[in-house]
Amino acid sequence: MLSQHISTVIQKYYDKIADGIDLRQLILNDTANQLCLFYDEIQELQAFRSKRKRNIEFIKILLNRDDEYFFQFCDLIRKVYSEGKGWMRYNMGEILEQEARISSGGHNAIGGNEICKLAQNVMFPQLNQYLYVIKTEIWKKANSSNHNQSSQTVYGWLRNVPEISQKRYIIREDLLEKIRNQLLMLNKDFSGQILVHGIPGSGKTVAVSQAVQQIVVQDACFHRYGVYWIKIGDINEIELLEVLRNLAIKLRVTWDKPPKTLLEISQHLQEFFSYNQKIGKTLFVFDDIRNQDYMDYLKFARKFIATSRTVYDSTNCRIISSPDCLTQDEAMNVLTQYYSPKTLLDFGSMIEQAVVSCENLPLAIAILGGLKLKKTRDWHKLLNLLNGEETDQKSVGDGSVLHILFNFSIHRLDQSKQHLFRDLGVFKRVKIPITSIMSLWKLNELAARQILTEFSERSLLKYIDRNRRYYVLDDTMVDYLQYPTNPNKSSQAYRLLLNRKLIEGYRQYCKGKWHTFPDDGYYYQYLMYHIQQAEDNDLLDFLSADQYWIETQFQIYKKKRYLSVDLQENIRCLAQKQHMDERMQEELLNILNRYQSYFDIKKLNLVQFLLYCGPKDSWIVNQAAELAKQHCQQSDQNYWVITGYYDCQQVQFSKNLSVKLDMEEEDIMPHWSNPNYGSPRRVHSRCSRDTDRHVCVTEPSKNQEIFRRAFAKRCITEVQISANGKVIACKIGHLQFEWKVYNVDSGEPLRFILRHSSGKIRKVKCCLPSLQFCPVLMWKIENNQILNSSQYSSQEEIKQWEFVKNDSKILLSRDLDEHKYQIELWDFQSGRYRRSFQVPKWIEKRYDGKFIMSQRYSDLWLKYIKYLDNDCAALVSCYDNVVGIFSDSTFERIAIDFTHNIENYFQPIFECNKDVMHIDVSDDHRLIGIFCWLRNVIILRIEAGHIDSYISINVMQDIHDLAFINGSHRLAIYNPQCKYPVQDCNLASYEKMWIPVTSAPLTLTSPPNSESNYTIDKSDWAVIGDTPVIANLIQNGRKSEYILQILRGEKLDQASKHILDRSYDRLFLYNNYEFVVLLRLDKRYKNNNINDDSQIQYHVIVTQIKYHQGFSRAAVNHCREIVVIPMRNDINRFTVLQSRYRKWDQNLIFIFKIEYLDKNEKLLIMKTHVESGETDYYLDNSSDVCRNIKTIYCDDNNLIIHQYSATISMTSVKYYTLGGDRTKIKLFTEHHYDPWNGLTCKIVLPMEGEIDTNVQFARFWNKVRNNFNKMIGKTDANLKCSSFEDKSALVKEWGLEDAHLFMINSYGEVLMKSCQENILHLDYEPNIFANIESLWPKKFFIAVDKIRSKIQYYHHETMRLLHTLHSPNIKNPCKIKGNEKQSLYLCKDNKSNRYCVVKILQDDMSAIDK
Repeated sequence: MLSQHISTVIQKYYDKIADGIDLRQLILNDTANQLCLFYDEIQELQAFRSKRKRNIEFIKILLNRDDEYFFQFCDLIRKVYSEGKGWMRYNMGEILEQEARISSGGHNAIGGNEICKLAQNVMFPQLNQYLYVIKTEIWKKANSSNHNQSSQTVYGWLRNVPEISQKRYIIREDLLEKIRNQLLMLNKDFSGQILVHGIPGSGKTVAVSQAVQQIVVQDACFHRYGVYWIKIGDINEIELLEVLRNLAIKLRVTWDKPPKTLLEISQHLQEFFSYNQKIGKTLFVFDDIRNQDYMDYLKFARKFIATSRTVYDSTNCRIISSPDCLTQDEAMNVLTQYYSPKTLLDFGSMIEQAVVSCENLPLAIAILGGLKLKKTRDWHKLLNLLNGEETDQKSVGDGSVLHILFNFSIHRLDQSKQHLFRDLGVFKRVKIPITSIMSLWKLNELAARQILTEFSERSLLKYIDRNRRYYVLDDTMVDYLQYPTNPNKSSQAYRLLLNRKLIEGYRQYCKGKWHTFPDDGYYYQYLMYHIQQAEDNDLLDFLSADQYWIETQFQIYKKKRYLSVDLQENIRCLAQKQHMDERMQEELLNILNRYQSYFDIKKLNLVQFLLYCGPKDSWIVNQAAELAKQHCQQSDQNYWVITGYYDCQQVQFSKNLSVKLDMEEEDIMPHWSNPNYGSPRRVHSRCSRDTDRHVCVTEPSKNQEIFRRAFAKRCITEVQISANGKVIACKIGHLQFEWKVYNVDSGEPLRFILRHSSGKIRKVKCCLPSLQFCPVLMWKIENNQILNSSQYSSQEEIKQWEFVKNDSKILLSRDLDEHKYQIELWDFQSGRYRRSFQVPKWIEKRYDGKFIMSQRYSDLWLKYIKYLDNDCAALVSCYDNVVGIFSDSTFERIAIDFTHNIENYFQPIFECNKDVMHIDVSDDHRLIGIFCWLRNVIILRIEAGHIDSYISINVMQDIHDLAFINGSHRLAIYNPQCKYPVQDCNLASYEKMWIPVTSAPLTLTSPPNSESNYTIDKSDWAVIGDTPVIANLIQNGRKSEYILQILRGEKLDQASKHILDRSYDRLFLYNNYEFVVLLRLDKRYKNNNINDDSQIQYHVIVTQIKYHQGFSRAAVNHCREIVVIPMRNDINRFTVLQSRYRKWDQNLIFIFKIEYLDKNEKLLIMKTHVESGETDYYLDNSSDVCRNIKTIYCDDNNLIIHQYSATISMTSVKYYTLGGDRTKIKLFTEHHYDPWNGLTCKIVLPMEGEIDTNVQFARFWNKVRNNFNKMIGKTDANLKCSSFEDKSALVKEWGLEDAHLFMINSYGEVLMKSCQENILHLDYEPNIFANIESLWPKKFFIAVDKIRSKIQYYHHETMRLLHTLHSPNIKNPCKIKGNEKQSLYLCKDNKSNRYCVVKILQDDMSAIDK
């Protein structure tokens, strides 16, 4: 819950945040997940094209988060915009943070205006230094002053670190210095754990908090990823699981199924930190660990400091013992904060005796100070109680010193306040907000604040009186308050009484409407716990079934992206009422945790949620469909189900890498460092022909260049980079070449030094043909010199060598004899010989399919060899067009001869009809990349030494080289002659496209899945009758082959294919026509006289194909050529704007836009009879020069377009009639207007049988450029031309007189739809699109929200929202088409070319009306 003062700051800088921040850059650089955005939020934000709208949507998210989130946002802005310009130059993050401090009453803050003035007088680095000094001084002053204002919460580095009052606690220098030194060492180390132990009340938490704040603020440690403070305490395993799940979600840890045990969540976190090693540098603080077993579940943290009451022998932590008590001087320093010097002087001896009797415990000293005793008899009474000379009959507790002090302090309160304080023991050991305290005490806020302030002054609790008011009790005090005040009552009965009192207080506060209680951070999280403790089963059952309560719970936890235990129990109860068994309930919770944002919390329809969000074709969706059918029979409720999918998705290579690196033709293949050994870096070249050639090193995480070296116009032929990215090498020249090596950080060159056995050294040039860095972090570089160390030499010549991926081993290949190679495996780290293998130079395939050794040079020759060392060791060998694995059960032998009995040792895994050009292996040795066709790559996945599955990738350019990017499953391909030389794809994103291999070898004679990987040129879709149909034009450019693919059926599984004899420009499907219509335009010269430009004619070829099952060649029903009137020879292209099939006269209608070379345009309308071929066309010559022709509306009889007429400098609206049996196509009317003034026109279309059409125009929205609206109705109406000042006036004047009315802008987007007096306003105009076909529906008016990926169904008369389709399987809907009954729809996902079929399980008109 965001504090009011921070909300005020956001509103103050609203415009600057909305206009000044590049949110995409923030997300890209948010490696520590400070924004804590989740997948659906990121997708929704990225869908906005406008930066301002995207930022405004993010501000809405920001306002719904808490204070900590705001300060993390400020910290991230500081990091990203540290070198910003303009307003960013004043460091927006610092301004927002400081303004928040000023608004909250901070005294040591500098205002945003002061920072801006300062920035005008100093350089920006000085400003940053100045701001850092200010922050340090603020922290020092806060620790030395009496203010309760905390400084650490304003820094994004400290998360949930508790605030320490300097009045109640002092800095214990010795203990603080020990902890601080250990933290300094931990900051430098790769990993480490610290354990601070001591008795309860000894000040462990205070000392650790003070040390962490000092180390972060003063010593600038852990600034990269900050600190997470996690309170453990006396919690059970379920509560710890909730804590760790919440942490995982903040860190953006993903999982397929939510973890249900501590072991599972610990493994998820451990895998996350091992993969994200940078985030693993975060410091975790685990406070008050009381269960030794919990230490095993917290080892996922690479760096942590923990506090505990005992020492755990099984841990490997650095142990720090917290002194059990304060020194006498430290105790007196604390008391000086409470007592005046005169009081300390008057009662000095008694105070010293009391300190000794309290055993100098820090908490006891604080309570002693809070007593503020001023009378001698009070001191005597306290000393008697502490020394056991006197007993208190009303004492509670175990009789320890602390409990005696607690009793004495509480008894000094008024009788009523004593009961109020003891009632606080009902709460959990967390921050308790004031609203819950008001409910428990049944007091107003002012009275509660006064009492809490008094308790805080007595040191009984710590009360924070700011915008978010809450108190915190010490754990020892909570233990004390658990004791019953009546010795005749048991602890269980006492807690039962307290919980019932709290429940009754909550009931009175919200007047029985439990969902109306404010979200204070405690009530909704722990109410169900208190109800269970109060044993109020009736209330528990009521809330479990209360729709409003569950809806409110969902709204709260939807922001946190996880389901609490209480909410899960409510969901289970709700699922049982919807007849779900236990198996479905478990799967439901798994899907809800993943797709919670798609759940409609207003309707709470779990069955419908599963139908939309369940995995396609899974058992859970089938079970939900059966339940939906049962519900349909018992009620009038409708259920919608996605029945079929068709995914045209192909593995696509991105050009972004070449764009980011600014690479051009002739640039060489880049190389990447290993992210396991430092920040990932990449080296590449920029080989411009006109300027100097450069070698550059960039850091992708920061998106900045860190190294550049120019080489005049010398040719750069190869680059390499070391494992940690600190050293690069570049090869200069072709025939005469030399290797140049540089230190990336310093920019200095490194020289090759040759050391002789005599001890002499000399500088040499490295002119060897090949140079590689070891894949792991190891090489011999001293100062600025490269020394020769180990040498691998023998009498035999080394034919081939290379490092093993992600290892310190090296493979050497030598000639053993005329027919064998010897492959040697050396360990580069130790310089020792590991193994050797003998493999044949040539092999041949036997008649039974097995391979044997050959001695003929014409057989298969060994080209490449790779070493795999993952699940099992193996040699991957490539013999021309065959790739196989040499493996053996006794592979651990030092020397293995594979040439004997090769048919048993050699396992072929891939075979094709062309030679393999190159192979590469991924870092984890699980993927093998092969390319043997110029435009195809085969990726094999290896499991346990065998091929498991493969994926085929077609590209649109020739491949010259390929490589896996280090530390990932990203594949990069390279072609120096291409405009974008390097392209890459993430294979992890295409998990569903992997094809299992049932038997080896995988044998291919052509690129696999050739038809599915052909280029889909054009596609169209429709619902013909009640059958969804998709048609694709598929082209294979290499074979000049054209295929028409047709998919049909509710599951889109009925396919037919037709091989075409020519290419086509477009294809069309119509809802009322069962043929596929293909269109082709040919430019021809009359009588083949190419010299006569005046005789150019365009032939329109229309082909009709009736789809059917199976495969056919050229199943053409009608193919006719229509000669269009002679055209000018400067036509650039034809574009089809619209096409329709008019059923009543069997005519195909085409609307063409003709574009000329001078960028002028003309409109051509053509209709042709599908049987007779009779053709009518109309070429609009009413204006010679027009541009930007767009169709606004088109049906069987009417066409409305919008264009700009350059000759008159006006924008025009034209209305055409498309003719009938006795009429021709003609321009009915047109209207010109000034585009700067805008226009609104109303067109009343004729009813069936009518001829006249009424068109009226009116000026509207002055000064709106190129934006006019039209209104279309189906009833006749007379309207006087008039001018309107706003849209509401237009709706009032025109919108209520017609039965069906629409307001549509010039882009075809519906702004308003009405039926008689019912009006639907679609406020977010650019986001919702409605098909023209659905303007006069029988049941539903359908709108598509493209930003939020929702399809909305409205009642066609009442305009009431009936249903919202929101599914992760439909992420980017653009258009939908349905059948006439509107019971089945075909929807297209525009970005991924995915289609899906949506249908209603029950199509009952009365149910919809009801």
